[in-house]
Amino acid sequence: MPQYVYRCPVCRTSSRPYSSAGRADDRGQVHRDEHHHGDHPDGERIEQIQHAMPEPGQMAALAFVTALILFALLLKII
Repeated sequence: MPQYVYRCPVCRTSSRPYSSAGRADDRGQVHRDEHHHGDHPDGERIEQIQHAMPEPGQMAALAFVTALILFALLLKII
């Protein structure tokens, strides 16, 4: 699943990955308000990244599905 980060070239900082561009942009707004008095720095952007770590909720769902598959395999073997 693609994820998105906010990048500020003035501060040379990037946000943590978010599951949607809108959430990354919301984080960008907080950054602008805190560090740039609400102004938009030249070159700021939202970037889509491919190989980010899943968010905690996604990790929990993945662990649950993996456990179900392993349980089903164990039942077939026994």
